[in-house]
Amino acid sequence: MKRFLLITLLIGLCRAASFVPGTEDIPMPEGMISVENPISFDKTEGQVLEVSASYKGTAEQISAYYDKTLPNLGWKQVAHLEYKRSGQKLKISVKNLRDSLIVLFNLVESNS
Repeated sequence: MKRFLLITLLIGLCRAASFVPGTEDIPMPEGMISVENPISFDKTEGQVLEVSASYKGTAEQISAYYDKTLPNLGWKQVAHLEYKRSGQKLKISVKNLRDSLIVLFNLVESNS
């Protein structure tokens, strides 16, 4: 019963959340805004998706949000702001830009 409630809650949160453009299940925290269309291309490692977003919070807030949220969606943290799940690698980079942060999402779908 508890598991059912948790899954129901997660589904509700995912429906209410906005997602990184070009993905179906990498959520963006409240206040994050995509600043450009996703860029997708093929490399020898697999298909790559890159997306930039703007966020007015702190790098620590970004880290805490994804460290808490992504494991619930099947991602395993392998390093700071780097995650892995079946055939996918996600790297999130955060850069200061004047009064906000630029957050770059790099998602690689493995060919193997």
